[in-house]
Amino acid sequence: MKESQPKYSKRSSKGGSSIKALASHGYTIITRKIEWEEQHIIEHTHELQLFENRIVDHANQFPLAEILDISYKSSRQSYGLLYIHTIKGLFPYKVKEHPSAFIEKYLELK
Repeated sequence: MKESQPKYSKRSSKGGSSIKALASHGYTIITRKIEWEEQHIIEHTHELQLFENRIVDHANQFPLAEILDISYKSSRQSYGLLYIHTIKGLFPYKVKEHPSAFIEKYLELK
């Protein structure tokens, strides 16, 4: 029996959308790469975008109907963690700035 609910769709990098995001917030993905016994730390910056019916990251789309909550935990380090709680799991994002405006806009839509 096939699964009736689709998984989160992957965002295509082809073509653009003319729909403007209601809010956005930057997040960072940190990767470590070892070459010739030397470790390199690479930071990739991306944007979480909030639309009327979904939140989009660099790879996924989360329908608002499937998002249970959004929370934030600050840290003593340079990054805090923004969490998107969905019916399919928890998705953490490392953020440099407090996402209060993004969370407030989400709560207005919910």
